[in-house]
Amino acid sequence: MNESIPRKERERVFRRNEIQTAASKLFALKGFNSTTLEEIAESAEFGKGTIYNYFQNKEEIYFSIIEDVLENTSKILEKSDKLSKSLQEFVKLYIDQIFNYCIENKFSYLIFVREIAHFDPIFTKEKNESLINYHNLSQKILTKQFKNALKEDVIKPFETKKVINFFIHVVFPYVHYLLLCTPVEEINIKAETDFISEILLSGMLSDKS
Repeated sequence: MNESIPRKERERVFRRNEIQTAASKLFALKGFNSTTLEEIAESAEFGKGTIYNYFQNKEEIYFSIIEDVLENTSKILEKSDKLSKSLQEFVKLYIDQIFNYCIENKFSYLIFVREIAHFDPIFTKEKNESLINYHNLSQKILTKQFKNALKEDVIKPFETKKVINFFIHVVFPYVHYLLLCTPVEEINIKAETDFISEILLSGMLSDKS
């Protein structure tokens, strides 16, 4: 954490993060409706009254978790785009960074996926603006990456929108599957990144086929 931030503010951010971490596991395992503030407070080792010093209610905690995932995945997308000189570099860097983030924030990511799938549609249209902004950013960057690759004759002339949707719906569901079915400590990020990148960029057929 940035040491230039005043100590009291650093402590406040730290405690908010502790509450979010405790809540994310409960929300992911039990669902939003079945999780209580009392359970969150107990898991975070705070009194229930202390929770109200940082969040107004359970909905605000839930939404703050989604916001954090959106903010961090947006940064990963922008960073991967900025640092990559080719589609191949972008795909590998993006997948690697997404895997690292999702493994380090497993429960928050599972909540995010659930919200995207509308299993917990608790937000108003106004609050869903964050999801819309993230969608627009991802479409903008991916469109640029794939159109550039198409102009350079790096990829086959598929319809860009279809390629983008395929890319999104291969990467995220696969990460989600691994988080649900594989112990985190057994996930080899480099191997998984290489596997997805190879499938996406080169396909399944060998050179001998």
